Amino acid sequence: MTNSISDCIVLEFKGRAISKDNEKLISKYPSKRTGRPFVYTSTKYKIYEKDLKRQAQAQLPKGWKPLKGNVWVSLFFYFKSKVHTDICNLPKSICDAMTGILWKDDRQVWLRIVRPYYDKNKEEGFSMMVIKADNENTKR
Repeated sequence: MTNSISDCIVLEFKGRAISKDNEKLISKYPSKRTGRPFVYTSTKYKIYEKDLKRQAQAQLPKGWKPLKGNVWVSLFFYFKSKVHTDICNLPKSICDAMTGILWKDDRQVWLRIVRPYYDKNKEEGFSMMVIKADNENTKR
């Protein structure tokens, strides 16, 4: 069983990573139709997601098309202190934002490796390495 790597790309993102889960808001008034409150994403998160998309597109080669098939993703987060967002929720937000840019659907993300680094002298942000997986065992 061998893996071949046909496509690999590394992207750098500036700015503190935030989680979509922490930016969900619940309306004060329930829906007239269902009687349940609305859950929606904050404006802060929508701006953050747009910025991630912009940063990714600026780094991709001209003519880039979203990858087909399964991909492996490694995320390396840089924080100034150990006080930060729950590291488990960050990848989902980033994978959602990269849908349609790096891959067609975030269900293609087969493997995620997440690693935080702490350095008070380094700018906050994260690096993302995406590898197209050409392995029979990763096909769904």
